[in-house]
Amino acid sequence: MLGSECVHELFEKTFRYDLCVNFEDCDMGGVVFHPNYLKYLERARSEMLRELGYSFREMLNSGYAFVVSEHYSKYVTPALFDDRLTVHSVITGLSPTSIRVKQRITKLIGGEEALVHAIQIRLVCVNLNSKRPEVMPPVIRKLLNVDIENLPKEFAQVRVSTEF
Repeated sequence: MLGSECVHELFEKTFRYDLCVNFEDCDMGGVVFHPNYLKYLERARSEMLRELGYSFREMLNSGYAFVVSEHYSKYVTPALFDDRLTVHSVITGLSPTSIRVKQRITKLIGGEEALVHAIQIRLVCVNLNSKRPEVMPPVIRKLLNVDIENLPKEFAQVRVSTEF
């Protein structure tokens, strides 16, 4: 397991997921319908897991999944039909049973990156058979490569806050 100097590396890594807004994601005014932001964020988290070396399919086959237990989100600027968006995801906290992630959706407006949507989310590891929270299985703990039980205090907090 990694020492505290490498813990910061995991929590400082930003995972990026790029997408284009499809017409089907929009209301009649060409603005993304609000639940679709959650779909974009879910796709980005799945790709984050894949980038860490573990696909969502592998996780499901192992009998575990991460489920949303709490989130706080803020809509800032509307995304429109055909906008190119980027989802930025950062792991900000871990416990033996959960992960806290901050995500931002951005787009370019006049050459400048503009915040579209921000969210803090807590994901709990659930055994798919019992439907109950459980300690993350060894394969997930290994891919995170962090000693979860001995994290510095600032990374061991997994409750979401309303601060961005």
